[in-house]
Amino acid sequence: MQRSILLFASLAIVAIYAVEAEAVDPDVQCQSSKVKVTGKYSFCRLKAESKALKLGTVADVSKCEAKFTEKFTGLESKAGVGVCPTEGDDAAIDAVVKKFAQGVLEELKYPGLRGKARLLTPAGAYWLEDDGVEPEAPGCHTAWVDEDCLSPLMGPDAVIGEACVTYGIETLLLETNPDAPRCHEHHEEQVLTGATVNDETYSGHPYLYSCEEYCQGLYGQTGVCVTVADHCGVGIDSARCQCGP
Repeated sequence: MQRSILLFASLAIVAIYAVEAEAVDPDVQCQSSKVKVTGKYSFCRLKAESKALKLGTVADVSKCEAKFTEKFTGLESKAGVGVCPTEGDDAAIDAVVKKFAQGVLEELKYPGLRGKARLLTPAGAYWLEDDGVEPEAPGCHTAWVDEDCLSPLMGPDAVIGEACVTYGIETLLLETNPDAPRCHEHHEEQVLTGATVNDETYSGHPYLYSCEEYCQGLYGQTGVCVTVADHCGVGIDSARCQCGP
């Protein structure tokens, strides 16, 4: 008799959990699963970056990207059209994870990172950075017509140099970033101008470094941002952090 009561109680508990599991709305289930897949993708990318740092090589994240796309889009297919709260957003989430992973790497690589600025750039261009993120080296961000960065874009805004910029009472290094040597696009953004939304505004997001914090953190020395005249062409300056006396 006691055994029967225990068996009945166990079956009742299983039934309760089964009802709770079935009670999750399909749209919530899809959203939850997407978050889980995105978390695994972030871990996969950072694990690959960690391995590459030890070996001194470039991280191979191709398997991470392929698996993420397969799993993420598969969730939408399994749920059916119109079930997931958002659909067709695998590329957008992929971009978010890439920025997150890059931010982690840069934060760990150099001290003094204060955040990002917003820099308006020509629409439809592709960009190539010549030095990556190296605060002690002056860099240039150049625009190209094609996605392989083979044909240079001509014009006054086709080359952007790094710069010393004033924020409040301090001067920071505007460090163009971080896709060297990858040819990349700047994303289109909606910008409110008065009462009008401009849908054709493209922005880069260079890093802002405190040269004082950078130099103190790496060398225990003072640091300042200095301009390097004509580094990116005639009349196009760049800048870098200078450490020491």
